[in-house]
Amino acid sequence: MEIIINQHSINHYKIIKQLINKSEEIFVSVAFLKKSGLDLIMSDLETALENNSKITIVCGLDFYQTEPDALKDIQKLTEKFTRCQLFINNTIGNITFHPKLYCFTTHSEVQLLVGSANLTKGGFQDNIEISLLQTIEKESTEYDQLIQYRMKLIEESKKVDEFDLSQYKRKYQINRRNSKKAKETSKNEVDKIFNLNWKRVETYLKQYNSDKSEQLNYQRRKDNYKKAKEILEIIRSSDLDEDKFFNYYESLVGRKDEKSLWHSGSIKRHKSKIFGGFQAFKKLVHDTVKYIDKSPQETFDNLSKYFKKGSDKKIRGVGPNIVTEIMHTYRPETFAVLNDNPLTSLKYFGFEEFPNAQSFSATNYDDFNTLIAGFMKACSFETMGQVDHFLNFVYWQVRDIVKSNK
Repeated sequence: MEIIINQHSINHYKIIKQLINKSEEIFVSVAFLKKSGLDLIMSDLETALENNSKITIVCGLDFYQTEPDALKDIQKLTEKFTRCQLFINNTIGNITFHPKLYCFTTHSEVQLLVGSANLTKGGFQDNIEISLLQTIEKESTEYDQLIQYRMKLIEESKKVDEFDLSQYKRKYQINRRNSKKAKETSKNEVDKIFNLNWKRVETYLKQYNSDKSEQLNYQRRKDNYKKAKEILEIIRSSDLDEDKFFNYYESLVGRKDEKSLWHSGSIKRHKSKIFGGFQAFKKLVHDTVKYIDKSPQETFDNLSKYFKKGSDKKIRGVGPNIVTEIMHTYRPETFAVLNDNPLTSLKYFGFEEFPNAQSFSATNYDDFNTLIAGFMKACSFETMGQVDHFLNFVYWQVRDIVKSNK
């Protein structure tokens, strides 16, 4: 048995780093998980996974101390490595999820680190923390008890998905914003806002899937986006004059008595404003392709200069709907189209009301994109475009209801 204290030369961070690098299986259960601690060992966790180690992490959400960005980073690992799993334990009532358990397993034994240290920089290095490091043989009563306890933790927890991340992030943000208010005030606000009505989603999903005309319409929409990509490539790579450019642009946003290849509702109204700015639009398409492999937040942030007020790169007639239409045309499985119709439907389903589409920040778009990705998986849709199609299907049925509730 060994005592681990942060103020000593061998602190929690150093011993955990060593144990990760020699273990075949790693099991962590902590009350609080923060980026500050995760960043210290992220490269070690990735290396362990690349070397076929198995990693399971169970963390608590009590008191909103666990950081959403840390959960998101681990979720990315679970998508890359099937041997990595992330669970959350959000206990109900007066019971608090509070373990600080680190298990490191080799072929013959388990090294068990149990004490006061959460998976944070403070827990690993800075705080006054103490833990015991104990070796347990696999052929022992203690090992059997440990396995039973681990199984119980997982059974009482939930594997994380996109809905969990987006919902918890909003609760976390509300709690931070209201940290100086009374605890009950914050709780009431959280309870009021975050009630996803999944039964309502399922009702409309059933209608949508059984509506043959909607399914045919979606197939036409897919074909339209393929044609839109061909046109964007012509705009990006060809030497066009203004007249030729505008002819191609009208096919994207719509012309009189003809439907557009893109599907945001308001883009046709502002098409004349872009006339004369076609070289800037061509640069916008070039930059979209340049940033297309970045995260949704980073891509949106890099392209926001083309529609943000006060930017010297702003193109008249271009808003976030046009920019995200271009993003979506190139990567329909990765980038969601941003317009007010799906935002209205999301509010109807119980999500927090987002800002007006024209006021979206890169963070807002990242949150919105995460929600759309969650719908895509939960509804077994093939692209984010199909989610947009579904949410527009809902919008035309519920818009008056949502407006009347404002």
